[in-house]
Amino acid sequence: VQPAPRNFVLISGNGQSGAAGAVGAPLVAGLTESNGFPAGDVAVEWRTVEGPALVLDQPSGRTAANGRIQTGIRFAAQAGTSIVEARAITGETLRYTVTTTPAQAAR
Repeated sequence: VQPAPRNFVLISGNGQSGAAGAVGAPLVAGLTESNGFPAGDVAVEWRTVEGPALVLDQPSGRTAANGRIQTGIRFAAQAGTSIVEARAITGETLRYTVTTTPAQAAR
């Protein structure tokens, strides 16, 4: 029996930009069962799949009872656009776009 498809959605953090090395807003995702109920206790891994590598506070974890999971980020050391992927163990994936801008020089 195939498991019912789940819905994996971007909640917040997508499309943000910040200076190299700065702390950004967390990347937040939500996972629900096909019936709309939260999918709690599902393993999720986060990783940079394109562009400069971001520092991810929690590269893996499990969804909370409300189906949500998040990871904090620190912008990459180099300027550029990065794609961060969240992948649930059940196969669903999301992609976030995060842009690192050059750090400001000290005056």
